[in-house]
Amino acid sequence: MTVDNKSKVFTFLAIGVSAILYVILAYFTPRENFYQVITCFSLLFGAYFFFISKYPKSVQLNTILYVAIGFRALHLFALPELSDDYFRFIWDGLLTTKEISPFELIPTQVGDLGVSTQKYLLEQMNSPNYFSVYPPVCQFVFALGAFISPNSVWGAMLVMKVCFLLFEIGSIFLIKHLLTKLDLGTHKVVYYALNPLVIVEFCGNLHFEGSMVFFTLLAITLLVWEQFYQSAVLFGFAICTKFLPVLFLPFLFRRFGFVKSFLYGLVAGITSIALFYPFMDQEILLNIGDSLGLYFNTFEFNGSFYYLSKWLRYEVWEHSPKFFGLITLVLYLLVLIKRDKNTWESWFEGIALTLTLYFAFASTVHPWYIAGILPFFIFTKHRYLLVWTALLPLTYITYQTKAYEQNFYFVCLEYGVVYTLLILDLIKKEEEPKDLLPMPTIGGVKKL
Repeated sequence: MTVDNKSKVFTFLAIGVSAILYVILAYFTPRENFYQVITCFSLLFGAYFFFISKYPKSVQLNTILYVAIGFRALHLFALPELSDDYFRFIWDGLLTTKEISPFELIPTQVGDLGVSTQKYLLEQMNSPNYFSVYPPVCQFVFALGAFISPNSVWGAMLVMKVCFLLFEIGSIFLIKHLLTKLDLGTHKVVYYALNPLVIVEFCGNLHFEGSMVFFTLLAITLLVWEQFYQSAVLFGFAICTKFLPVLFLPFLFRRFGFVKSFLYGLVAGITSIALFYPFMDQEILLNIGDSLGLYFNTFEFNGSFYYLSKWLRYEVWEHSPKFFGLITLVLYLLVLIKRDKNTWESWFEGIALTLTLYFAFASTVHPWYIAGILPFFIFTKHRYLLVWTALLPLTYITYQTKAYEQNFYFVCLEYGVVYTLLILDLIKKEEEPKDLLPMPTIGGVKKL
């Protein structure tokens, strides 16, 4: 047997084993069973690193992408075992179908909705005493599921999973298109398409970072196609899925100048207001603000520098959180200023490093947050995020007990490895010759 034939055999064997593992993880693994969760993820990431190390020698790219879509489709009929957020999703959707704003009342204040699932959803929900924090695009998907299947949790979940599968198929082929268009190596799409954390958290656990990725990539693709204002509209959709893309807007000023960037932000802002309009009044805006404030000030999970600043605040210096906040702002400005506005890779690198910086100082870093920023790293030479996604399943040890106690040894291991690899990536980049991929111009203005 030739080397190529052996590689193909191992590739298809890895595909078969991965499919079985995804089924076990999706249908037969509660998140309280940490050892089963981490075993499945470890084997899946082993297969994943085999795939990305062997491609393009083993099988054709399109075959791998169809396999990646198949892995996602395996999760269609499974209720999310690793997350209970979907109960709130369906609840918000039911309120919208009953013409009640999900931002107006907390779940325990809602009267009879006339559906058989109301009591069950309220009992299972992890946030019955908080106003909803999910932006309009999420609410539209919630409402679609609740409208089609108001009396079945499984049916509403299935509708939402079909939407997520479509978002993910779109994201995969948008990444492939952009990599081809920008001549950055089409094969890199497999880094996202086959990533187990992406597959499980988006199509398995219904986390809306997946839809944010789709709308952001579509906005960037429209920029490449020179559809400036259409891109801004889609960027508004991205913001109204998750607020994180707002961090990308300052990079436009470096690329387009003030006037075009202002117009882009204006169109994206008008789009966002239009999407929020059906849910909007002064009281509702205050409710959303209260819930977001509660989230940022109360919840803590898998932080890194945040935990350090908290410890320093109580043990060394009470003003340490403000000091770390100032450091974050200074580093963000440095990333923004130091980017070479004439290269594609530098543009994506700026976004990637900004997102890393944001989560380095965040109080809450769930696995699906990092899965949602993976696509923007694919267009750079940094690879530390691939290892980060492989380490994040360790955080599921928190759910072994009802107290949700974090294992700080795992937190230290995770960030020790990630920051070491980040530093090595940055050192390696400084030593490499610059690759200039100039952006074409339109009317004398550099375009994306």
